[in-house]
Amino acid sequence: MPSIGSRSVEKCSYESRECRAELDLQISLLNEQETTRLIELTGRLKVPTPADDELPQPAQNVDPQG
Repeated sequence: MPSIGSRSVEKCSYESRECRAELDLQISLLNEQETTRLIELTGRLKVPTPADDELPQPAQNVDPQG
């Protein structure tokens, strides 16, 4: 049977993971908003950009559920 001390550590560790996951999500959402804004501004300024087929492909696909 775990002691009260180890339960506290487990709870703290779980809460830390939850906080980190929430922070990661918030950072990702802010990054997406900023990227979208930059794309919109680039379009308004008519900044020349390479064609999609000239852009490098990502090194790996990212699984959003992973």
